[in-house]
Amino acid sequence: ERTGWIIAGIIVILVLTGTYRGRYNFTTEKVVIPVAGLHPDLCSLRIVLISDLHLSSFHDNPGKLSRAMKITESLDPDIIVNAGDYVTIGWREMEPFVETLASAKGRYGSVGIPGNHDTGVYHPFWDENERADNRRKIEDMIKATGSGYLSDSHTVFSIGEATLSITGITSAGRIPDIVYGDADLARPAADTADFALLISHDPNYWIENQDKVKHFDLTLAGHTHGFQLGVTAGKLRISPAALMFPVWNGLKKGDSGFLYVNRGLGTLGFPFRIGMPPEITLIILDGGV
Repeated sequence: ERTGWIIAGIIVILVLTGTYRGRYNFTTEKVVIPVAGLHPDLCSLRIVLISDLHLSSFHDNPGKLSRAMKITESLDPDIIVNAGDYVTIGWREMEPFVETLASAKGRYGSVGIPGNHDTGVYHPFWDENERADNRRKIEDMIKATGSGYLSDSHTVFSIGEATLSITGITSAGRIPDIVYGDADLARPAADTADFALLISHDPNYWIENQDKVKHFDLTLAGHTHGFQLGVTAGKLRISPAALMFPVWNGLKKGDSGFLYVNRGLGTLGFPFRIGMPPEITLIILDGGV
């Protein structure tokens, strides 16, 4: 009986710590990616990746989101990438935070994609017209933050004499039935750019579509949250997320390109993070291979 009380006490302490500290313990992960033959004008390019804001997570603590945006901008980003899931249910969650999100700017700009939660599929009463209206409103608000909006589309940045293409694909549906957009829609831009970047909310797209992602030098994703539970200590990464996502956090090298998965900023399901702090990723391209 005493052992049971001790275990219960430990669980309560972990949950309270994860609720009041862990969920806002924003952690910066710095990742240097070696790229053979990288154009000199792209060497040391700084890409800051955020994902899975689930903005309802910040309704009671808007100052925490402001702090996350200040951290994002303090990393001196050339480009800011948001890998989707701005909201959990619908567009009203995002409306109060447009100005806050606009406060973080990249030197060359910012881009964002819709995650599966941004499609309105989790609202219990919306019909398809209401979901379409939700998607339009979220698109408008992403643009209002000063960010480019990529949904099965691409954009090209000119950086010095180099070109950087960024392609964003949509994700829709519910786990485990996620439906993906098609990265082939942007193949021409990816094939001619000096560096080709793909944003896919769900990292499993990279796992399941190597024939498509091989045309991109780097894929950025989120979606997993690291299940908001586990261990992140140095290179040690343990989480139940591994049961569903072969790559749920960190950098993975494929046959021709890299995948990086961000743990997300917000929370979903339960309002705490235990051993799985929210992440802001600084990615630096390195041509010195």
